[in-house]
Amino acid sequence: MKRPLAVLFVAFAALVSTGSLAAQCAMCREAAAAQRQESAEAFNQAILVLGAPPAFILAGIGRALWRRRNGPDSTPPTTGLQ
Repeated sequence: MKRPLAVLFVAFAALVSTGSLAAQCAMCREAAAAQRQESAEAFNQAILVLGAPPAFILAGIGRALWRRRNGPDSTPPTTGLQ
């Protein structure tokens, strides 16, 4: 159980370290371009902060579905022939 959590953490850290998460939509980019550099960086950080909860919720749902699929109850019951 610790290994999937470690893999998830490493994958998340790799994504956060890249610049791809700092990408913005067109309207956000224009609003950030009209601001000073410090404000634009704070704006980028705010976008990441607002994107984190949905990402964690989706990861939690995916983990719950994965555990349900591969859990101890995943084997079909046998009836009849013994």
